[in-house]
Amino acid sequence: MIVKPTKPQDVEFTPPGVIQVSASALKLAREFQDTIRRTQRGDWVVVFDWATSVEVRREPGATPEPIPDCVMLGASERRHIPARAIHVAGGIEFAIQIPKAIWQSAVQRLIDTDPTLLFKLALR
Repeated sequence: MIVKPTKPQDVEFTPPGVIQVSASALKLAREFQDTIRRTQRGDWVVVFDWATSVEVRREPGATPEPIPDCVMLGASERRHIPARAIHVAGGIEFAIQIPKAIWQSAVQRLIDTDPTLLFKLALR
């Protein structure tokens, strides 16, 4: 998913240090970043994003299936992300876009992988 907000203030970024990211989630982000660099022009930053309204079709013509609120990986052009919102960990730069009310209720405040979930990421 590629996100193109019109202005940096249009989205709520989670400040660095508030949420940690596991090594396995950073690995997914790094792989996604490699794909973005191969397929997109410009300077893109991986974004861990909280999705509240997602539907998927498991096959063409299937009825859309709602997915519960979840963490997804996306990307945004660097110019759309305030410098203060850039996190650095494990040799990768990324941003986190999870509403404050959501991350405040997370026990560990950790983005981790979960192979049982559709998008393979969980906020713990």
